[in-house]
Amino acid sequence: MVPWSKIVYYLDGLWTAYPVADYAQLLDYAHRNKVDYLVVEIVGAASMSEPEKPPYGLELDGVYRSDSSPYAAVFYRLVP
Repeated sequence: MVPWSKIVYYLDGLWTAYPVADYAQLLDYAHRNKVDYLVVEIVGAASMSEPEKPPYGLELDGVYRSDSSPYAAVFYRLVP
């Protein structure tokens, strides 16, 4: 599940948009739609340190950091 942003161009239509909802509703929506990952984009953070402990219901799966621009994406896996 990703917010509408430039990353969706690379997902070849295989993505679910974030709902406009509070966190509990977001998790419920993700589970109902069989979402595997939540992606959080960070723009302007080339030197971003490791993300802090993920919120309840998620576990950190990976971080992508661009070598050529101030862009990062954090990948969280939904915990069943």
